[in-house]
Amino acid sequence: MVPNPFRPFHNFDTVGLMCLGSIHLLPTAGLSFGDSLVPTSPTVLKFESKYTPVGGDSAFVLVYLTKWNLAAHKLDTIAKGDWNESAATTSYAVRTINMTYLIMGVVPDSQQIFVTSSVYKHGGAKVGSTYYVDNFCWGGCVAGVNEVAETNNKVSVYPNPASTLINFETTKEAYAVEVYDIAGRKMGTYIMQNNKAQFSTDEFGNGMYFYSVLNNKKEVLNRGKFEVSK
Repeated sequence: MVPNPFRPFHNFDTVGLMCLGSIHLLPTAGLSFGDSLVPTSPTVLKFESKYTPVGGDSAFVLVYLTKWNLAAHKLDTIAKGDWNESAATTSYAVRTINMTYLIMGVVPDSQQIFVTSSVYKHGGAKVGSTYYVDNFCWGGCVAGVNEVAETNNKVSVYPNPASTLINFETTKEAYAVEVYDIAGRKMGTYIMQNNKAQFSTDEFGNGMYFYSVLNNKKEVLNRGKFEVSK
């Protein structure tokens, strides 16, 4: 029973649900949505998608940035944004969601991203509508780590996938590499020497990781991802 914010008094009409939060069986069955977010205030969410709609259907991505309000014992919605599409596309294209901040001066600590292949602003999911999404990436952070306007710094990451060691090399003066897992937990900060860094992945589990290359002002020179496979 997930409310559809675009159709008052209606729930999302869907046949399946994937949740990165938690499922409560007792005392009352229910779902808790939300996943941890690196403590920044991003203004843009980019991702890639392609869509095969059926019968005039439409797909959408709905995003909330939230923060736990300890005094009120609830989640406050700090920012929100959405994307919708109805045209059929056969190849991936980059999409951009510009976030609207409802509470200024508060840094969110969690994210909620809803993706559905049907019913953006209408009722009746269509059997066969298929929506593919990939490469979700936050940007335009206005707190914590700052973005650098010039982003032509090239980064070489190898081997990728990595098993025991991974190497970073940059074409511009860089200070450190920060690595996060897919849940937003920082795995470590690795200092660069002569624009190079090498570190062990022994403590990394198999899966995808995200990195930010920083200068000595903690401004982001480049972002990307790599895989660990042992």
